[in-house]
Amino acid sequence: MRSMRKRMAALLLAAALCLACSLGALAEKDMPLLGSWAFGHEPETVVLQVSEDGTASYLGEAYTWEKEEDGRILLKDAEGGELPLRYMVGEDQTVLYRRTVYHRGKDVEGQGGLIGIWEGEDDGSSFVFTPAGYFLEDNTFSGNFMIDEAQGTFLLHYGDLFADTLCYFSVDENDLLTVEYPWPITAWAEK
Repeated sequence: MRSMRKRMAALLLAAALCLACSLGALAEKDMPLLGSWAFGHEPETVVLQVSEDGTASYLGEAYTWEKEEDGRILLKDAEGGELPLRYMVGEDQTVLYRRTVYHRGKDVEGQGGLIGIWEGEDDGSSFVFTPAGYFLEDNTFSGNFMIDEAQGTFLLHYGDLFADTLCYFSVDENDLLTVEYPWPITAWAEK
């Protein structure tokens, strides 16, 4: 009788371990950002870490995470704040859309919606979008842009300097512009 109980306990333990491994494999397939990630231009610095246990860190801040259906990961901090991050996983590249908030700068005629002068809230970055379809980024990079209000996107055409870049945006009632700009990320490996 005891040997039968031991066998049953061993079988139950084996089944539980198989189930746990299967769930881990499903979580890995379901969330492609599991692991540690660095921006492509700073491969030595971890910017995003997503763990199977539901915890995450982003830019040095601790969060819990949930996967959303629309290609986003929702990060939640201890105070209940939420930070949705858009990502895209391709064959050659994984991209994380970093969010930056801008306020309207100098008041000029014709501003409205995306059109206008924008100054970064935290990092000194800037954008200028003109009614004629030209942009200036950080007082350095310029080109043409096309806007799709319905999709909440604009496409930056830098010419030969960079590849065309599709950004997501929204302008709220307080005249704050939130831009989701794509940054390539790479799996981080400890050196």
